[in-house]
Amino acid sequence: MEGVFDYLGDFQVLICIEHKRAISKERVERHLMVEHQGIPLEIRRQIVKHAQELAIASPAEVKQPKAPIPPFSQLQKPAAAFKCEDEKGCNCVLRDYNKMRQHASNVHGWVGTKLERDGPWRVIETQSFYVMKGDQQLFEVQDQLKLSGIAGAPEEHSHEALKAQTLALFNQLLKAQELASESVQQPLHITEETPWTRRSGYREHLLGYPLDDLREAISLPKGKEEEPALFAICESLEGLLRQAHVAAGNERGKRRLNDRNARILNSFQRDRQNPRPFRALQNDKTVNVYLGTWKRFLCYVCRISLGYTGTLAERKPFQLTKDQETHLHSAVECTQAFGIEEEVRKQQLDEHVQKLCIAFIRQPCVWDPFESPLLSFSAALCLSVQPSGPLDARHFSPYLSHIIYCIQLLTLLHCITKAERKKIKEPFTQYLKSFHDQWLSNESEGPMGEILSQRLYAMSIGESTVAPVDTRWDESGRAITYRETTIRMEEITQLLQDQINAANAILSDELLLGFTPPLIESSQLRDNWSNKMSGFSFIHDRRNDLAVKAPWLLERLLSSQQTLEAFTEVGADNGTLQWRSRKAWMYEHSVQLFLEHLLVLVHVSAGQPGRGPEILGTRFANTTLVRNLLLHDGLIMVAIPYHKSQSKTDASR
Repeated sequence: MEGVFDYLGDFQVLICIEHKRAISKERVERHLMVEHQGIPLEIRRQIVKHAQELAIASPAEVKQPKAPIPPFSQLQKPAAAFKCEDEKGCNCVLRDYNKMRQHASNVHGWVGTKLERDGPWRVIETQSFYVMKGDQQLFEVQDQLKLSGIAGAPEEHSHEALKAQTLALFNQLLKAQELASESVQQPLHITEETPWTRRSGYREHLLGYPLDDLREAISLPKGKEEEPALFAICESLEGLLRQAHVAAGNERGKRRLNDRNARILNSFQRDRQNPRPFRALQNDKTVNVYLGTWKRFLCYVCRISLGYTGTLAERKPFQLTKDQETHLHSAVECTQAFGIEEEVRKQQLDEHVQKLCIAFIRQPCVWDPFESPLLSFSAALCLSVQPSGPLDARHFSPYLSHIIYCIQLLTLLHCITKAERKKIKEPFTQYLKSFHDQWLSNESEGPMGEILSQRLYAMSIGESTVAPVDTRWDESGRAITYRETTIRMEEITQLLQDQINAANAILSDELLLGFTPPLIESSQLRDNWSNKMSGFSFIHDRRNDLAVKAPWLLERLLSSQQTLEAFTEVGADNGTLQWRSRKAWMYEHSVQLFLEHLLVLVHVSAGQPGRGPEILGTRFANTTLVRNLLLHDGLIMVAIPYHKSQSKTDASR
């Protein structure tokens, strides 16, 4: 047991050294199975047997320290809390500032305004042996210096003592202010309440919950070693979503969604079919972001339901249904299963994760939408995903779209799985329509109905709300500031000049190999924009006579003995002349550097900058689509018809 647990005999508690919390006797075996999977099974059994022989007090029977004591190094670091100091000797200790205010008001009749921060309490440092909900009992701790006090200090040190006391009180005040701002709070003034906060109900749902705990709960797994069960569940989930993503795509032989069913899947009204069918996202980076939001949701559910987070596990913001709890625990057990083949274990895990996700989608919310863990997660995501504060409606609506997209993928996968296993009697389209009408429409009593309503409301607010000012000019009109970055117009001019100089240097010194290129009058060049033949560009326009000049550099290289010797060598095998591969690689490297400088020049100086996928997809010659580089009165024109909604709207700009 040494190295895993530490037994404190004076208090009869067993402390997990890694997780720094007490474990009750009946939870030792499960704690080892869930949190210490790396320990061999036989050693775990020995630890459990040894623990059963110890005198371990139950959480309610633990003898709590009455007076302040030095903090236990075996436990989590002391956390600030509020201790009631009413004249009746209440001594109630709470970590939630709002709860302490309520306690002082309800129990002791204290009256204070919302702006009043002081009351019949003081800030103390606390620890607790147990952290689970209902088991936690806070006790006061102080370091040895504070416990020794300053009484009897020599007179010459009285000033230092006063200084120490004053600074301590000042720090307590700062901690009280920090605690008040580190949890979800009621608005201090009516102007802080917006239609979005009232409509969503997020603030009321998570009132008093620490923001740091919410951020930790919605974060992705820390790693395979730190959170093995959660990591495996998220890995399984991503595989399932990717499988559905492929089924909804256009790849021949793998697509499982025709246009009719795609329109059903993308409709959110029972009596009206969406003319735009559901389409799988094209950009892989965007896919990762969308799937990552659903993975965050599963992390939120697992950490709270399995007790991985202290405060949220004590006061859970939601309760799982019986089916959800069964599938969750089955999935966790699959991640810890031994003695079965890896492929079989993975199949079982995938099955339980899929059933768990469907159970979340098919949960009726009869009385309160926050009965659904999905809505509780939405609240946590909106309030804590950004350290700068809660997201407004305009910025949060994309996250709701992430959730809706994943629900559509999981619904498709569920229906395909049912059909493949021949567990549905009606045709596939009819089953998909039936499932959609019950759980994916805006009239659904499940979480999807509320999420669709919230997204529609958030998007409506976003369309009619003026975005906050991020950019402003200075009084001279020569400098622009974007958030915290200031750029002067002279700096942009200098940037472009530097790029021109760098590109010219590479072109003349490294790419032209010292040769003088043929003279081309750009003002005399012509371009046929209507020619859509594959491979065509203004270079191939017969009026420009440029195609015949294409091999001039290669001809000069082959005709220059000195330059040719730098690029070739005599082969060791047959004595013939061959190209130096390293020299060719260095030349190609110079080409890429030249193009990088050219990209900056085009991106910054050629009108409004395009997005990465747009500017990097520029075509100088026709492919299956028309090129983006056109010639106009001797100047190069960049015309980018692509935009991020093109795959859905099928309309270019």
